Amino acid sequence: MPDTYCPGWIYDAVTSEIAAKFLAESSSLQALAQKYSRGLSSLYFPIEAVELAAVGEEMLMFLSEIEANELAFEYLSGFGYYRINFVSTKTRRNLSPTFGDIEEGERKRQYSGGQSLKGFRAYVFSRRSDVGVAYSPGWSLASQHELKTLSKISKELVDTGAITINHT
Repeated sequence: MPDTYCPGWIYDAVTSEIAAKFLAESSSLQALAQKYSRGLSSLYFPIEAVELAAVGEEMLMFLSEIEANELAFEYLSGFGYYRINFVSTKTRRNLSPTFGDIEEGERKRQYSGGQSLKGFRAYVFSRRSDVGVAYSPGWSLASQHELKTLSKISKELVDTGAITINHT
């Protein structure tokens, strides 16, 4: 069993990707959250799917409140891109450290849904003011090759729970 917690920046990127994929695909929020919950739990202390789905839902509700409309996907994907690639607006994250693994967990839990929502709101308001890190079209966790496990999790198909019947 893993003995570390998911880094906050990875948690933020995953929750925003869940919400973005909910908008772009025909999968439910819960099914997407379940996929990421299973994947993250292989690396870190378990994160419940209901927690991931709740944060994603809160992000979507915030975007609805501000009437983001067609910019909603861009804000969600942009926040994930920002959290993965930047420590702050002026400092890029070193995704290829000389020592250790970039996906290495943390000894103490540094993330929470409230912190993620606060960071997401700040990101959206900075983008609306044209001062935040811009969205990179086509970016997703699946394309972030430095994060091998997260990229693999993102590429996995969502289990819809559908039952297939074989006629033999």
